[in-house]
Order: sequence, then structure tokens, then C-alpha cells
Amino acid sequence: VSEDPITVEGYTVVDGDSESITIGVEDNVIIFYYYKNVTVTANSGTYEYNGQPHTVSGYTVSAEGAVFGDLTATRTETNVGEYDVHFFENNEKVTTDSLKDKVDETEKYIITEAREGQLTITKLAVTVTIAGKNATVPYDGNEHTVTGYDVDISTTLYTEKDFTFSGEAEAKGTEVGTYPMGLNEKQFTNNNGN
Repeated sequence: VSEDPITVEGYTVVDGDSESITIGVEDNVIIFYYYKNVTVTANSGTYEYNGQPHTVSGYTVSAEGAVFGDLTATRTETNVGEYDVHFFENNEKVTTDSLKDKVDETEKYIITEAREGQLTITKLAVTVTIAGKNATVPYDGNEHTVTGYDVDISTTLYTEKDFTFSGEAEAKGTEVGTYPMGLNEKQFTNNNGN
């Protein structure tokens, strides 16, 4: 008599070959062994940009007791963006597909799905205040001019080198009155992706 292993939800048969017995000989028992299916998921994390490297490492397994000692997951980045957290075996990067059918050290569990994590570094919230320079002079019939602007930035991680000014920071006039410089935010372009 020959028997094939049956499908058991959540488990994978160790050896899928048919087994045969001869009725009336020995115990007349066919035994099939199964691994418990598990999913490994690399960890994820979200950080705000601060100019320093950020790391996400480690992973979770969908069942307690599974041991994959040579498997790690990690990703380190500094700049704003979304990055996949990859798996590594013995410090060599591997794909999630290559981890399928990997049996753990206890030989009780098998990976049927592997999912990469994600490291997310979000933009740093920065406030830049631009104030045109001021001057007050008595009327003397001559044209007077004031140029330039002052910059106040809420963090040292962002500087004047990180934006471009495309306008003209100048106010001038001859007659009595107030002459605005006309600065506006459309004249300033951010060049820093973080």
C-alpha cells in the first residue's frame, strides 16, 4: 500500500515522496513529518532627519521557538527617503525569495514567506525667517537706498547655503514716504532635500 502525505494548513511536509508498507508486516504505520510554516519580517522604523545615520535592524518570526542564527536584517541611512531593510545570511545580502524553504536550526520550522522592512527618514521641519534691512533718513532731496536682508533659521542643520535668492533685496526712494523692499517667499528656492 502506498500513501502520499496530506496537505496540512500552516505546515510543510519534510519529505513529499510517497511511502509504502506491506499489510501484515510490522506495525503497518506510515509516518510523515512536517515543518511549521513561518514568516520572517524585517523590522521597520521612522526617524526625523538630524544629519546623523539612523539604523533599523532585526526581524520578527511569526512563531516562537524558531531559530535562524545566521540570519540578520539591517539598513543604515542618513538622508531623507524610504529605504528597504534587507536580510543578510552570514553577512551576505540575500533576497526574500532565496529565504523561502529555509529550515531553522531546530529543524521544526520552515520559512514560507519573507518580508523586507522599511527605514523611513522624514524631512526636518525648518523655519527660515527673512527680514529686509531697514533704514530711516531725513529728507534731503537725494535718493537713498537700503539693501540686503537678515536671516534667522530655526536649526543649525540648515544654513543660507541651502537656499537660493532670485530677487533684488533693495529699496530706494527720494521723496518722503516708506519704500518696501518687496521680498516674498517665491524669490527663495530651497536646495536641501533633507
